[in-house]
Amino acid sequence: MTEVTIDILIPIYKSNKEYLRSSILSLKNQTTKNNIICILNGMDNNQNEKYKKLLKELNVDLVVECPFNGVAESLNYGFAFTRSEFIARQDDDDISHPERLYLQYQYMKKNSVDVLGTNIKVINHSGKIIGKREYPQTDHICKQNLIHKTCFAHPSVMMRRQFMINNPYPSTKSEDYALWLKANTNYVKYANLPIYLYSWRRHPNQASNKSIPYLYLKKSISLIKKENSLNLKICFVFLLLMRILICLIKGRKIDIKTTL
Repeated sequence: MTEVTIDILIPIYKSNKEYLRSSILSLKNQTTKNNIICILNGMDNNQNEKYKKLLKELNVDLVVECPFNGVAESLNYGFAFTRSEFIARQDDDDISHPERLYLQYQYMKKNSVDVLGTNIKVINHSGKIIGKREYPQTDHICKQNLIHKTCFAHPSVMMRRQFMINNPYPSTKSEDYALWLKANTNYVKYANLPIYLYSWRRHPNQASNKSIPYLYLKKSISLIKKENSLNLKICFVFLLLMRILICLIKGRKIDIKTTL
């Protein structure tokens, strides 16, 4: 076990308690020391007390009550309680591989990366693997992907402290994709480890994602305009049109107004 301590932010809203228990235990089993910060968000006092009792049983390091509603708000609020140089995310129903934090920390320590995600396994309600997802490895490809989709599995990421100071989460339901787009400059570096270090749980009780923007059209167009190669511009326009078509067919939200 290394001497470094990683702070981990976990928003909690009416979480399945067994999934939450498994999620916390997967962090307790890491090969790197960590400090688990759970943020209770959008529940009443009775619900908060029930989760506080469970989290106390699980020896969670810190539980805070966010006075504002929303994931973005809870993450920005919880960040004020962090102290580590590198800060990780996790969702309340997912599971991290025992070496996830160690491998991410080692990579970020050796490389000038500001946000580092991983490939993920998709698991069902019982923890059975039902799929896998790969994400782009390099900064260049990550930023190209942002034109038409996110380049990270949000709860798998680890971020540098300075990145979070400079880039608070935008107040939107698609807080992660909006953040990657907003922070997308030459001074910020993105990457993903080509390893399956995170298990994302898909289950029937997940909140509907119909109201979450899958595209921020103004930002996508501005990124295409910045591309120097005409061939790449044409390629990205095609990919964006395909993504728009998919969103329309599946009834997914497209944001045509927001300027990030």
